[in-house]
Amino acid sequence: VYPNSPVWVEGNTLPTPILAVNRAVSFTGVTYNLFLNLFGRDGPDFIGSKMDVAVNWNFLNAYNQCTPNETKQLSVFGTSNNLSLASDDIVGHEWAHCYHTHSTGGFIYSKQS
Repeated sequence: VYPNSPVWVEGNTLPTPILAVNRAVSFTGVTYNLFLNLFGRDGPDFIGSKMDVAVNWNFLNAYNQCTPNETKQLSVFGTSNNLSLASDDIVGHEWAHCYHTHSTGGFIYSKQS
């Protein structure tokens, strides 16, 4: 169970026995490579810090926990009844929040819901 007993850590081979973990890890790599190749970003924090992924069972939601000036970068994906939120678009969406947290790109937050 994250973070004490990870199913997979960087450097290990895929696949694991858990499809949702394979998808979350693979699509995190795709997102990382997209930002690296298009924008030269070595991870959300620009310095290549570890990007953690957690898959929660019986939790139908997805979110990220990334804050500026911290090395913690975590995206969480739920799964329940064989429905995994670790799809390419959701994984990319949640990591995009984290990339944005570390660089606002001039966005002005106003009248958000």
